[in-house]
Amino acid sequence: MRSCELAVAQTADGYLVRIEGHATLQYSPSFSAFAVQAFEASPPSSITVDLRSCQYLDSTFLGCLVRLHRRAAGAPPASLSVIVDDSGRRRLLAPTRLDAVLRLTDVAPEVLGSFVPIRRGQLSETQFGRHVAESHEALAELPCDHARLFRDIADRLARELQNRPSCI
Repeated sequence: MRSCELAVAQTADGYLVRIEGHATLQYSPSFSAFAVQAFEASPPSSITVDLRSCQYLDSTFLGCLVRLHRRAAGAPPASLSVIVDDSGRRRLLAPTRLDAVLRLTDVAPEVLGSFVPIRRGQLSETQFGRHVAESHEALAELPCDHARLFRDIADRLARELQNRPSCI
């Protein structure tokens, strides 16, 4: 498995999250939990995601970005913006047309302290399955060539989660 490093530093109006390496479904739940907490703070915080050192984003992480983008849009003054160079935009975001959906910027906000790692959290199988399904559901709603594939993945996961025996 290729590595990923997520690190966060405080900025004047929120946080800068730096993503390095291969951002995959193992890391997106922790990133999502951090971002949701920041958006729900009083006052809501803005998050800038720095993808300049990111080599790969899997579909779950991409869908997580879409979900967080929508959540921030519904909680002003919170916002989600993404720093990415032209090469990264073409490689990471353009295939799913997220370069036209997400708010892109070239400028990183000034950080007020040191970066600290965002650690991978532990989720139950059901929570993890829901996260993956919801991320693919968000991608299925985009006008991209792979929308039907994302819909199929989201639907299959939803069925599996629904048919899963509950534990007491």
